[in-house]
Amino acid sequence: MIESKNRKILLFSLLAIAITIFIGFTGLIMGADVEAIGPNGSKVGFATMNKAVNKLVNNDYVILWNVISDIILYFNLLMALGVGFFLMYQWGKKRSLFKVDKELLIYIITFFLLISFWIIFDYFIVVNYRPVLIDGELESSYPSTHVMVVTFVSGTGTLLINKYAKIRNIEYVSLFIAVLFVSLTLVSRVLSGEHWMSDAIGGFILGMTLILVYICGASLFQYPERRK
Repeated sequence: MIESKNRKILLFSLLAIAITIFIGFTGLIMGADVEAIGPNGSKVGFATMNKAVNKLVNNDYVILWNVISDIILYFNLLMALGVGFFLMYQWGKKRSLFKVDKELLIYIITFFLLISFWIIFDYFIVVNYRPVLIDGELESSYPSTHVMVVTFVSGTGTLLINKYAKIRNIEYVSLFIAVLFVSLTLVSRVLSGEHWMSDAIGGFILGMTLILVYICGASLFQYPERRK
């Protein structure tokens, strides 16, 4: 009991740290090394770093990097949809939403929280604009939605696979795939020219923070426990 309580304290402490890091990083982007290096003279934080990394973009490969990031994103969205269908299956089988596995409910709630962050940063809190114009217009780019979604879905997907899949060494395979997906998405969003480096970093931090939100929520129901 004491060990379980200490584990929850540790998890919620890590969540508090992650939230603080994201808020701090976002604040720095809005006020540190801000220069007009974007399209139409749009101002960008961490300008020195972002400008240097953006020079690595090769126009001959931007379409390829865009395709790679989109494929990974759509695959992860399908995984999230699969979790939703699994929840519906349990709901129908157990005839009560309150009898389905609680981590599935926490997952759906956290995913809606992710959507909320996307709406907030896309339409209400504009931190940075993209390095390129979209249909001739400036468009919000922080944090990278691709990176945020892939980080959250791949990370939580690894936890769910470890819980439900009865395949030997599946945890190592799922972890490798998750790391590969997140790494490729981070790199591809920057090299596609669609995002600044700080956008990708912010998306990763927020995605990791949402994973901790999910783990903390699920831990209240004594999760995770690997099924034997």
